[in-house]
Amino acid sequence: MTGLVSTVIVAPPPTPNGDLHLGHLSGPYLGADVTRRYLLLHGCPALTALSIDTNQSYVITSAERQGVEAPELVDGSFKAISSTLAAAGIEFDVFGRPDDAYAQYVQEWFRKLYQSGVLERRSVQIPFDVSKGRYLFESYISGLCPTCLSPTKGNICEECGHPNEPLDLHNRYVTGSQASRIEFRSVTGYSFDLETCRSQLMVVLDEFSGQFRPGLQRLVKELLARRLPSIPITFPSSWGIQAPFPASSGLVLNPWVEMLPGHYYWLNKAAAKRGLGGAWIEQQQEPTNYIQYFGFDNSFYYAILHLGLALVARRCGLPAMMPTALRSNEFCELGRTKFSTSQGNVIWGRDFLKTTNSDALRYFLCRNNPENQRISFSNDAFDAVVHEEFEQPWAELISKVSCEGREDIVDTPQSTALLRRFEAAYGGPIPSLRLAAQTLATGVQAALQCTEDRETLTSLARGLAIGAWPIVPSAAQRLWEVLSDGPVRWPSPPLAMDLTS
Repeated sequence: MTGLVSTVIVAPPPTPNGDLHLGHLSGPYLGADVTRRYLLLHGCPALTALSIDTNQSYVITSAERQGVEAPELVDGSFKAISSTLAAAGIEFDVFGRPDDAYAQYVQEWFRKLYQSGVLERRSVQIPFDVSKGRYLFESYISGLCPTCLSPTKGNICEECGHPNEPLDLHNRYVTGSQASRIEFRSVTGYSFDLETCRSQLMVVLDEFSGQFRPGLQRLVKELLARRLPSIPITFPSSWGIQAPFPASSGLVLNPWVEMLPGHYYWLNKAAAKRGLGGAWIEQQQEPTNYIQYFGFDNSFYYAILHLGLALVARRCGLPAMMPTALRSNEFCELGRTKFSTSQGNVIWGRDFLKTTNSDALRYFLCRNNPENQRISFSNDAFDAVVHEEFEQPWAELISKVSCEGREDIVDTPQSTALLRRFEAAYGGPIPSLRLAAQTLATGVQAALQCTEDRETLTSLARGLAIGAWPIVPSAAQRLWEVLSDGPVRWPSPPLAMDLTS
């Protein structure tokens, strides 16, 4: 497909330290796919791209825990993640794996950013693991968050969302080895002081405030209430992309800052696949809706750090896209603890999808989506909700409509109301997968009550086939094929909704 693309959608690259678990699938990846499908229904194909986060320290700590080499873990995880996304019906134009060309693109982007004078070279104290001979940051160090006192790793607290300096962690220790001796060594590296772009950030964040979910709204308010931090652009490590700056031997790029131009690289790959050219980001002239999905634990990076980097990059003439939508979700928990690959608290997507179909899983993850607060996954709840609200009534609806035979379908007040409700779920200022699933459930029940009213029955069934397609595409397609020929399409332009607001 070629031509002008008005919307791009990205999600955080999953860390290749295992497969995707149900917590992953309930968050940004499902959200991104639902939005992609909704736009496609309106004839507005979005450009979508995803990759794995090869350079995360969590790859190393997971490989050590499993007793395998890191490259071997990355290989297996990339294949598993790709397979699980496909099994869940979650599609991106590109699902990439960083290579030399990727590293060169990212290095060149940061080299130019350094040359513009916005990065600082400074010496800082960093904890050092004497036994393993490595500096401690991210997954290498554990302790209590200096903001909320929750157990955390270095650099970011997943509970409260605040960034931290590993040196400031309370009760800090080497991850996996509390007896290891820690020294503090001075390292000269590069950093970016977010405070220097505070005024610009506040203007942009004010424009977003109406679409932030409560958790993200609170975090942004808390972060802006104090001095914004100086974030390391480099870490002293041998795992990652070599820093492209003067006197940077032994330094790699912070994978969380690497991620910003990394998204541009993969979007260029997606554009090339669509026949739009291999430097689409650099050549893009038309205004583009740039939608970013992410979990709450990534909020600081996407809603503060990446915005700040993009602002200064644009000022320096570098390719940088400003998001038009920042869509977060809270955690999906297993029991009373969040799903976590690194901690082994998981239900793997691939295993779950061996015993259930993708529509059933997608429906449940939408129906119980962690939009505004954490939710807990339960197998018993899954079985009951999916059977009672989706599988049994949907099968009954298809059977009932099939008996009616094909005929001209006209819009009715009920079908118009149904599509308006679906459109509010997908296209409102704060899209809601929960509302989409609830609309599906109530719409099916309304249709099944039309025992004698064939006109209303068929119009509601058609509305359900259209409105449910983004969340349960296979089931919606089966219903559509009973009623109509050709691809599923929204019957009219958006009803007073902004497709990408």
